[in-house]
Amino acid sequence: MALALILAATATAYLVAARRAPGWRAAPTIAFLAGLALLAAALLSPLHGESERLLSAHMVQHLLLTLIVPPLLVLGRPAALMLRGGPEPARRPLASLLRRAAPLGHPALALGVFATVLVGTHAPAFYDAALRHGALHDLEHLLYLGAALLFWQVVLAPAPHPRAASPVVRMLLVVAAMLPMAVVGVGLLIPDHVVYPAYGHDLADQRRGGSIMWLWGTLVLAVALLAAGWWAVVREHRRQLAVERALGGAS
Repeated sequence: MALALILAATATAYLVAARRAPGWRAAPTIAFLAGLALLAAALLSPLHGESERLLSAHMVQHLLLTLIVPPLLVLGRPAALMLRGGPEPARRPLASLLRRAAPLGHPALALGVFATVLVGTHAPAFYDAALRHGALHDLEHLLYLGAALLFWQVVLAPAPHPRAASPVVRMLLVVAAMLPMAVVGVGLLIPDHVVYPAYGHDLADQRRGGSIMWLWGTLVLAVALLAAGWWAVVREHRRQLAVERALGGAS
């Protein structure tokens, strides 16, 4: 119930700010609301209950929390929106907070945090403890969401700024992120025994979970890689057109 109220309040605050922000486009709003809806689906729908019983359902939940929900939230550009349409007293502190947090956007740090969280939380000792203790399970979900938001903020760089990584670096980050996905997936596919005893002795479900994490995770990242490459080409084309127009106007 508390999470549902938080998500509803977040959506409401976003929509209010979007109405107040001059010229705010519909695309970021749609992306952000879709991200919130899928976050609710991951944590509040029957999927969450199934994830307590089936490892494969748990892996679907983890993919939603790391590869689907975060990029949608990032594309919603909530910080940029709050700076334009949020409450006036909150804008200056938010701008200051964003400046102080800028070092967290280093590509190597973002990738390192993402990989460490993904692999570390799937270590049997941590994973089984998270299944037994609700508070630790909630912390696990927060770690996924936080690490993935940091990673996708660097990869997508939705608002141009001087410290944004180059398109090539961002594409390499996506490729590198396939490795921890593979480590977790293969770690579930190869063993001939159940890795997480909390799920009983369902080796077939464990292998389904490994396939979901490795193959589907890699597929999502591959799509993101293609999209990033296409967008880099589009941006470069637009830049070249702007240069040509400027040169034509000067002549």
